[in-house]
Amino acid sequence: MSETEKSAYRVHLEGLTATERTVFAGLIQLTEGNATQFQIETVLENADVVLLDGGVRRSQMLSRLNNRIVQRTIWIDPPADFPVTYQVSRPLRWTLIMKMMEKIVGESPTDPAVVVQPQGGRQTLDQLCSISQTVLRQHIGIAADFLVNSARSDVIAAAGSPAKVKNSAFLEDLIKQLPASADAGKIADEISKALARAVAQ
Repeated sequence: MSETEKSAYRVHLEGLTATERTVFAGLIQLTEGNATQFQIETVLENADVVLLDGGVRRSQMLSRLNNRIVQRTIWIDPPADFPVTYQVSRPLRWTLIMKMMEKIVGESPTDPAVVVQPQGGRQTLDQLCSISQTVLRQHIGIAADFLVNSARSDVIAAAGSPAKVKNSAFLEDLIKQLPASADAGKIADEISKALARAVAQ
């Protein structure tokens, strides 16, 4: 693997709401700024990380039938009687889930599921803010400027400098600040697609 290539590990999802899946897919697309990249995987057996929704019967069944996935499973609101190594509760903290995923593939190193060729440079925070602002204005008008600036300030304060801000952290903070009437999943998806187009140019 060359220095410009990145590892891509596969994540299998069971359950989650449509909005949660859309937000998660958007965050996955933004992992190009990280040392390790992730991709959604539809086949459980091929996954390096498994994200199970404890409120879904199929998740419980898969866990019982596949003991080998316990150490690489992140549970959302797990059943009380299940063996759990990693767990989170709703409302979901996406950056925490991403950190758990990185820890899982770091603790149990395997060959990356996919080697991803670089698609261009990582978006700077200013570019990310500009793209997000353009998308948000179509949904909430001039209030988009305030929300983007607020999210930008929050993530810079948390990271210590603009250079250390991860795209996924910015998007998560921005989504948290959206008004209840906004379709967070759709907005996250549109921002992710706009970023992908910008990187490809």
